[in-house]
Amino acid sequence: MRAQVNAILRIVLIVLALLILASVWLFYISIRPPKIVSSITPRELNMPYEQVSFTTADGLTLRGWFVPSGKKADKTLILLHGSTKGSSLELTSYSLLR
Repeated sequence: MRAQVNAILRIVLIVLALLILASVWLFYISIRPPKIVSSITPRELNMPYEQVSFTTADGLTLRGWFVPSGKKADKTLILLHGSTKGSSLELTSYSLLR
């Protein structure tokens, strides 16, 4: 009888450990999803552009593209991509704004 209780306890502990590991893994991938890499530039969409970069106060260099509007405008729109997507994945959406 005691051996059966120990076997059941081991199974419960193993299942519990697996559930905890699965929960930690799912939490991790929800806050750190895999990065999607693309090499498309505005040139592939026939959009005029300039490569620009800015250095932050703490020395980090931010790079991007300046894509002028197809229309005369006195305002500038700054579009930011998500942490897992490169800016090139958003280019088709940006091209609709021109």
